[in-house]
Amino acid sequence: MKKKWRRRNYFIKKDLQGRYMFIFFVVIIAGIITFAIVFGLLSSDALTILYEQSKVRVDDTPVALLKQLIKAHWLVLISVGVAVVIFSMFLTHRVAGPIYRFERTVDDLIEGNLNFRVRIRKKDEGKELADKFNNLITTYADVLNETKELSDKIEKALGEALKTPQRDELLKEVMEVNRHLREKLEFFKTKQK
Repeated sequence: MKKKWRRRNYFIKKDLQGRYMFIFFVVIIAGIITFAIVFGLLSSDALTILYEQSKVRVDDTPVALLKQLIKAHWLVLISVGVAVVIFSMFLTHRVAGPIYRFERTVDDLIEGNLNFRVRIRKKDEGKELADKFNNLITTYADVLNETKELSDKIEKALGEALKTPQRDELLKEVMEVNRHLREKLEFFKTKQK
């Protein structure tokens, strides 16, 4: 049975997630305020008659509607705000989780660990990047394994060369293996010191 990757902690990168949750919240609130302003501007020349507890009151339509909206729907406004925060938490979780995983992957690579695969949950973002990291890890591991094998051959040939009188022939073989080793190492592009 395949193991399902399920996160229990939804705040993986608190600074990133908090920033985006705040941005989503501000955008939604700005949209609501913009709607109220546009609605108010469109009805700015109108008056509204209000009946409150047996009293009749006349007020500007935008002001009256805004007061009534806040009085009647404050619970809805708070609920929408909380829903936006929760929705943005889950949305940012799908991005923050993979970013955290890629940071851990880079840390492992810096430490020289190539014995792992990057695993991303099915609905998370960054699957293509995870595949590229996995290809990079596989390629580097293969090149390093071949390099280790060539190094072992060189060590074995040098050990035999020191024991036999046919040193010239064995040294040529060592030089050939060393040439293959150099070809494998040329795969990596580095700055020359």
